[in-house]
Amino acid sequence: MTYLQPHSVRTYLDLYKFFTLGLAALAIVGVLGLVGLYNAVVEERHAATVAGKAIAQLQTDNLTLEQQLFSAFDVNAVATFASARGLVKDSNPRYLEGTSATWAIASVSRF
Repeated sequence: MTYLQPHSVRTYLDLYKFFTLGLAALAIVGVLGLVGLYNAVVEERHAATVAGKAIAQLQTDNLTLEQQLFSAFDVNAVATFASARGLVKDSNPRYLEGTSATWAIASVSRF
């Protein structure tokens, strides 16, 4: 009895199947890679937005501190501070002089 095997030698069909499966696997890996890349971009965009909001808050805080600093060193505020503590403005201040005997001894000393 003879068994009929009509397409017994089909190497080109096996190559076609492997090629098709390879392209399908490559397409699946590519799609998964693009989904991962999209998620990474969305996360970075969100991080940039959060950082921008933090920078805006820091700039606001910096402006507030700057205003407090300028108000603390305002001429009127300094004069009020000095008068409240009994300080007077010295029109001819004497600064530390280098010819003082104490400083002469200190500059010669080796300690």
